[in-house]
Amino acid sequence: MKTGVILYSHRADSLSHDITEWYAEELRRRGHTDVNTAYRKGDPGIDETMRRMNVRGMNNTFVVIPMVISEGSLSTWILPKEMDMPDNSCSFTYLTGMHTAIRFSTALGESENISKLIIKRLKEAGAEKDDGILLVSKGSVLKMNLEFMKRNSVYVQDSGFPNTAFAVLDHEGPNVASAVGDLMEKGAERLVVLPVFLTECRSVTETIPSLVRDSGPLVTVVFAKCLGKDSLILDAMEERIPEGW
Repeated sequence: MKTGVILYSHRADSLSHDITEWYAEELRRRGHTDVNTAYRKGDPGIDETMRRMNVRGMNNTFVVIPMVISEGSLSTWILPKEMDMPDNSCSFTYLTGMHTAIRFSTALGESENISKLIIKRLKEAGAEKDDGILLVSKGSVLKMNLEFMKRNSVYVQDSGFPNTAFAVLDHEGPNVASAVGDLMEKGAERLVVLPVFLTECRSVTETIPSLVRDSGPLVTVVFAKCLGKDSLILDAMEERIPEGW
């Protein structure tokens, strides 16, 4: 029996809806026959999606993939709680007369494919080895986000960009101004800023550029595209779909 797949997004705003539905369709193109979407704030909600899948009788095993890049409170607590799960692990429930097993997967960033995509986006932006590279994420109250950013900062350094730093917008961790200052102190004559975000949200289009500009007299700054739509993320999703579970 094939495992049903649910791509679970926090919001159903136009950007989140577009990218979630795009990935669902691409997974279907790759041969996954029962791929569905759900939104915490919007329609369809997770309960509706699970009941619809269960009623169709195609399966009673689901893998839920949170549409987030790095682990944080959203993927660890908030989204699982909406499904009456204790955390992002495995759970069982009873829907429409059937026992249903649910696996809540890790965030997409727990895959080397995301690290490869970061390098891909930097190269698309024309990054060179002497540039200062700044990776920026939303941040989280949980330390897993900092670990994710540190790990990818080292990955970028090891991939030929030695002057790399990271910053977070919220919560504990280096801020944009301090990270920019460190890069410039190390002699960067050009900065390449990469938002480690899935969508071109306001943080990407407004907040990060504003914070970079407010960091003081700057050299040339290039803003790379966010992670967005890419086959490497599809590969990361497929890693999370067990056959016949």
